[in-house]
Amino acid sequence: MLSAQLALNVSLQDGLSFDNFFVTPESAEAVQYLSAWQPSGSFQSIALRGGAGCGRSHLLQATVSDWDTRGMSTLYLPCRDMVAMDPEALLQGLDSFDLLALDDVDALAGNVAWEHALFALYNAMHERAGQLLISSAMAVSDIPFQTADVRSRLAWGITYKLPSLSDQDKINAMQLRSRARGMDMTDEVAKYILSRSSRDFGQLLHVLDTLDSATIEAQRKLTVPFVRSVCGW
Repeated sequence: MLSAQLALNVSLQDGLSFDNFFVTPESAEAVQYLSAWQPSGSFQSIALRGGAGCGRSHLLQATVSDWDTRGMSTLYLPCRDMVAMDPEALLQGLDSFDLLALDDVDALAGNVAWEHALFALYNAMHERAGQLLISSAMAVSDIPFQTADVRSRLAWGITYKLPSLSDQDKINAMQLRSRARGMDMTDEVAKYILSRSSRDFGQLLHVLDTLDSATIEAQRKLTVPFVRSVCGW
């Protein structure tokens, strides 16, 4: 096990796959490309960008899981958790992976030591013909890196912009996730959750986690009164 895994204790979130990612017309091309992505024998870099709740982390982890099932070496790293750590020690040897996924890479901008380490890692993966998948809230060209070479390197390659979800998209996405967990969520229940919970999609998923556990424990179906009692609304 490499230093990055030891230091961060990184694990993928259970159940994140291409099958339970809610696809919109704007995200369909990215999902199609990532789900069919194969190592080509030459270096490739793909960047996903979009605001909170657009599904960047989901797609990164779904891609890593998909490559894992095909027997390739992969690593998913949440950059927000890495900022305070020593980049040289953390990133040592990571270029040996077939696929490296760096989530929220913009969190490292402004930290010169991290920027230099990212530049070195990029070059090492390029030499090895590895595959790099990154995400950020903004276009890589707009990330305020102090090192111009980092911005230019990371901006090279394929970029996909993921859209923000409308309220109806969030309802449909919650229903898709619920079905994947074996829960039947009616439109009435989904609209009730959306009207009472934060509209941030990450928070909505936390509500789903809570309801999933509660339905299993109580052996109950999802109804508005049950959701109200569990969530205290």
